[in-house]
Amino acid sequence: MSRARCTRAVPFGTLVDYWLDDPPSADPEELEEHLFACEECSAALEAVATFADAIRRLGRKAPFRGGLGPAILGRMERDRRVIRRYRARAGGHIHCTARADDDLVALELSADLAGVERVDLLYCAEDGTLLERARQVPVIRGRGVVWAESGDVLRKLPTGISYVRLLAVEPTGDRLVGEYTLHHTAYRP
Repeated sequence: MSRARCTRAVPFGTLVDYWLDDPPSADPEELEEHLFACEECSAALEAVATFADAIRRLGRKAPFRGGLGPAILGRMERDRRVIRRYRARAGGHIHCTARADDDLVALELSADLAGVERVDLLYCAEDGTLLERARQVPVIRGRGVVWAESGDVLRKLPTGISYVRLLAVEPTGDRLVGEYTLHHTAYRP
């Protein structure tokens, strides 16, 4: 016997906010009633809980690299994690480093992502060579993404220039929505 699909699926961001005790954008009582009654949304909340817990553990014990939402970053800061944040608009430059006590370094990359359903992040060397493509990076309110990496990893990098590009992945092809130049300064104890 198959169960009926949810017709009022709770958005991912709302589930994250609810799990992390941030004020939800929806009515809390109505949201809880729905979560208790809907198997599909309840399972999605369980997946969020598992993911959030893994992110918190990873940042403490193992290298982490990936897209995060502001609620998870906020929770990590409340857990007394040291997060160095850098912000830039599309076309901007970020002069960045990782210091001795940084658990994570977060790039807050602004771009016009209104209506964009999927964003991939490209990490490129100074000569433009693609080093990594991260698929389906979480979009924050149609205005940008947050990319974070463990301070332990970044402290090992030499001084240099690299680029981050955000691509809107659309049925007609990829569309560049933002490019950011990273001027990394090596860690010196």
